[in-house]
Amino acid sequence: AMGAVAGGFAGARLGRRIPAPVLRGVIVCVGIAAIVVLVYG
Repeated sequence: AMGAVAGGFAGARLGRRIPAPVLRGVIVCVGIAAIVVLVYG
């Protein structure tokens, strides 16, 4: 639980510093990778 809280705070800080188009691209890539792993994994 503590790791999830720390990761949430760290991710929020990092998300504010990265430009929006780059952040959107990262989110899309992670989502596609998760779908591939769930479907074919």
